[in-house]
Amino acid sequence: MKSSVRAGLWFVGSIVVASTGCLTQSPVSTDSSGNAGCVCDIGDYSTQAACEMAGHTWSCGGETDGAGDGDGDGDGDGDGDGDGDGGNPSCGPATATVTNVIDGDTVEISGGERVRYILVDTPELGDVPECFAEDARDFNNSLVYGKTISLIYDDECRDQYDRLLAFVSVEGQQVNRTLVAEGYACVLHFPPNGDDQVVEFYALLNEAFMANKGMWAACESPC
Repeated sequence: MKSSVRAGLWFVGSIVVASTGCLTQSPVSTDSSGNAGCVCDIGDYSTQAACEMAGHTWSCGGETDGAGDGDGDGDGDGDGDGDGDGGNPSCGPATATVTNVIDGDTVEISGGERVRYILVDTPELGDVPECFAEDARDFNNSLVYGKTISLIYDDECRDQYDRLLAFVSVEGQQVNRTLVAEGYACVLHFPPNGDDQVVEFYALLNEAFMANKGMWAACESPC
């Protein structure tokens, strides 16, 4: 987890859960019709009325209730791997072999580049590993180590540490999404990267919490 990211609240149905540092977008909540998995694009607005009153856009499951057709890019061709249309292919290789797993959300690939997964944040290893940090690293390792991965980039190619930023898939499975869905990662959103998938990722986070998966069963306030 990144201590520089602000704390907040996010919503799972009618349950309010304290967040200690993983959310960078406003809380997941419900709209005026009770639909779950909704967010305001800017600010900490947990209701549709408050969000729209402030002049922002309220969206649910990738669809918006404001102007435009509201269908977004979604997950690309609809085959379930959620890799979109390829983003910015000039960022780096389209495929590579994972030679080292640094932690739950970062790997090293053939050629020496490090790749940081977009939209996810796993517990930090550090000198004193955070709760579930080693589990997240081991799960990531089981998914990608020694395998050929596909990399889909977004608008911004690299982070402040010069790591490539990508959605990573292996054997038809998107690793970013799997880490959140199985309870190994929080959602970390740095726009514009991940804008077209962030609502889905927050919904997966809610589902993992409700199912008591992974770190949600083992750690106190993991996000």
